Amino acid sequence: MQNTKRNSTRIHSTNNKPCTRRKKQKKIAVIQGAQYTDLRIECAQKLEQLGYTTLMFANTDELQRNPQDLLSIIIQTRENINPNTTLYFPFATTQILPILTYLGIDLFDTSRAIYEAKNNNIMTNTNIYPQEKYNITDNIEQENIKQLKFTIKEIQENIKNKTLRNLTEQKAATNPEIMSLHRLLDKHYQNYLQKYTQLY
Repeated sequence: MQNTKRNSTRIHSTNNKPCTRRKKQKKIAVIQGAQYTDLRIECAQKLEQLGYTTLMFANTDELQRNPQDLLSIIIQTRENINPNTTLYFPFATTQILPILTYLGIDLFDTSRAIYEAKNNNIMTNTNIYPQEKYNITDNIEQENIKQLKFTIKEIQENIKNKTLRNLTEQKAATNPEIMSLHRLLDKHYQNYLQKYTQLY
């Protein structure tokens, strides 16, 4: 797992190999509620009451295609739960990780990198390329995970240097979906940004 807890980032490997630990593993609960922010918040709060401290968003692929819902659900969930609760966003593309971290997501996984590799797509931190047109590497899965880990490290270093906002703006300049997220975020969530994020 890679954690973004504003100071770090965790990636959770989603390979199917069983793992055993002597330490007690933290259980992850799923925040349901489709596109309804109020249902997501209610679900997250009830899961916290049951003792869960890591909450995973469901339907993240759909959320990534719907910037208004994505912003509303992440921001309002973060505002209405314990600040120490870890928010987990599975199946994220590498390109969107910086702004998700900026919004308050703490945890990502390798599921999208593996999925794209199985579909012969190379996922870099700027785009997703079909292998038949862009022969960038021979080992797609390894390269996708390498790109993911590089992006996580880049986020961690920008958090450490207080330049995460700059990184998200750089990514937005090359990606229309992320640019839409930025514009909506700046237009509708100034109070959240001032309270929870670094503005430089």
